[in-house]
Amino acid sequence: EAFITTLKGMSDANNNQVFLASLPVAGVSGTLKNRLRHPSTQTKVQAKTGTLRGVKALSGYLEHPDYGTIVFSIMVNQPSQSGKVLEKGIDQIVLRLTQLMPCS
Repeated sequence: EAFITTLKGMSDANNNQVFLASLPVAGVSGTLKNRLRHPSTQTKVQAKTGTLRGVKALSGYLEHPDYGTIVFSIMVNQPSQSGKVLEKGIDQIVLRLTQLMPCS
């Protein structure tokens, strides 16, 4: 909850463009250059990765065609799994967020 509150505050702050420009873009730059390359996520996600032994995280923003900006934070603590397995799981969650459909 604290990460989401912080990210919401940063997106609403004056000069937020500086902060947003510092975040890697899915499939394009930084630690996300080779991740989230699916058409529904590539260039539509800006997020910060995090890594500790057995822990992976991804927190940031997803531009959704129906819901606008979705703020998300996903942290996985699974020391028995490889980092690549954890990243793949996180990326699948983000992909699912892009598939949210409006309620009728």
